Amino acid sequence: MWTSTGDYCLGGITRGNVIRICREEGIPVFEKNFSLTEVYGAEEAFVTGTFAGVVPAHTIDGRIISTGRGPMVERLQGLYKKLVGRDIAQGAQRA
Repeated sequence: MWTSTGDYCLGGITRGNVIRICREEGIPVFEKNFSLTEVYGAEEAFVTGTFAGVVPAHTIDGRIISTGRGPMVERLQGLYKKLVGRDIAQGAQRA
């Protein structure tokens, strides 16, 4: 997984959690600044956000990256869903 160093994106909580999930699961994470041209060659792309979690990006700058949810996005969505479930369960135990 590639993500910006933070120079060109917000260092959001969801982004941080996805990076942590990847590292815990042995999914390589590279925090580096990359060009739009490099993105065009991606097999999959996604964005993260508080309400949406992990969402596939099908088109970037008018170019089709993928036609659906790829295997990595699907895996990350499942792992993120488990993380949220654990957080909810822990919050319920504290209440």
